[in-house]
Amino acid sequence: MNGQHLWLSSVECCVFMRKSNATFNEFCQSPVWRLPCGSSKRHPTEKPLELFRRLVRASSNHGDIVFDPCIGSGTTAEAAVLEGRKFIGTELCKEYYDVANKRLRHLTGPFYLFGNIGV
Repeated sequence: MNGQHLWLSSVECCVFMRKSNATFNEFCQSPVWRLPCGSSKRHPTEKPLELFRRLVRASSNHGDIVFDPCIGSGTTAEAAVLEGRKFIGTELCKEYYDVANKRLRHLTGPFYLFGNIGV
């Protein structure tokens, strides 16, 4: 599980790519983002909600649809809805699908989650 080993770094690298003319709202911003670590431990590789809120703002506009094919505990979904985006996501693991559903119940925005449908 993430965080059990002393050799793990508190730095995580992310490569952000986009195709021509795709939405990108972070022009002239620092390429280094300093954010707290995810700490609720709903998922072994949980990322901080504030990171995903920033990624959603950087790569989409208000009202856009955000798709996450592996929702895990639902961080991307929560970030998308809180930032005024619609959300569609899928998760094969029933345990994490249930965690995400429970996490998102309080949100008032359009989101759709699809769990393991017999794959």
